[in-house]
Amino acid sequence: MEKTHNEKLRKHHRRLKCTIRAHHITGSLKEKGVLTDDDVDKIYDEATDEKRTERLLFILARRSSSAFEAFIQSLKEVQRQGTCLYEDIVRLLEGADPDQGTDEDKWTHVQSQIKGYIAKRLDPNKACDDLTKSHILTEEESNIIQEEKTPFEKAKSLLCVLSTKGQSAFLALCRVLHAQGLEDIVSFLNQASVGDTLKPVTNVPEPVEHFVKTNDATKVEQALGTSNNPSNIVVSGIPKSGKTQITRWIAKQFLHHHPTAVVWALDGQNRQTLLASKRKLLEALNAEVTDEEDVTKVDECLDQALQNRGTPVLLIVDDLEDGTLLTPTLLRERIQSRVLILTRQEELQLPDETPWPCNLQGLP
Repeated sequence: MEKTHNEKLRKHHRRLKCTIRAHHITGSLKEKGVLTDDDVDKIYDEATDEKRTERLLFILARRSSSAFEAFIQSLKEVQRQGTCLYEDIVRLLEGADPDQGTDEDKWTHVQSQIKGYIAKRLDPNKACDDLTKSHILTEEESNIIQEEKTPFEKAKSLLCVLSTKGQSAFLALCRVLHAQGLEDIVSFLNQASVGDTLKPVTNVPEPVEHFVKTNDATKVEQALGTSNNPSNIVVSGIPKSGKTQITRWIAKQFLHHHPTAVVWALDGQNRQTLLASKRKLLEALNAEVTDEEDVTKVDECLDQALQNRGTPVLLIVDDLEDGTLLTPTLLRERIQSRVLILTRQEELQLPDETPWPCNLQGLP
């Protein structure tokens, strides 16, 4: 494989390992002559999805230059409801990621200039706990960091691991530094406009003070939190049944785990209220607010704005009675993103070519 291709696999190794599922593409790569039967056996001998993907990447890096293009083509072939499941990964590997150079510059800034200064002041134990809960670090990575003998060495090890994870990890580091009262370092690292991205974008109120987590709330939480589940969750129930408080609690939990996220409630009562809600979200994202009445074009603008921000997303479509008001663009699968749809309809008909949803009926 060419040096530039190997460098892309190395640079994005952790994201590829955590995102791609080997069983989606091993068959295609075998048909293309990139993998042998023995290679496939070695991949499936691994115990977890991440380890299987890691083994696949290890094998690819030692193949000919055509293996990289075959890898990208195989990712493109993974379709769900007419949409490429790995569209963001393909864009990243093909060099179309607009933040790629910026991320590298930010982490170079950390590593070369103030790594030691940060390590002396950062509480690595609190940082690891926070970043693990936010799913920036894996449990295994956190345990490896904790094996270092001194807090200074732990902090340096933590920074090395984070530097492989791109923009989301940089933003998470800034948030951790801010939480530990190290605003001077955050200001120095940001220097420009990154600080705005650290703040969540939300219009969802807090749940009532006496909210008690119910079995129904647990079902919704599990549906949203399981990576194997569809990214679109439909919750049906009668009016005044408690769906609103459950979703407010869910939004609060999502923000707890993803403090830089976009969590936005869209009013789905009718076409006009839904368009108005989307325009308010575009405004909150500092994106150009379109006057278009074409729902598809508005959703394309919103999709681009969410991609540009690059943080997790939870969209809550409330009081939706007509599923055809939603578009495949709004409902397409994105990494670390979910769409929660609240409706009184027992069977909500969504548009064709949209990802198949997870239906939670009769809540509560």
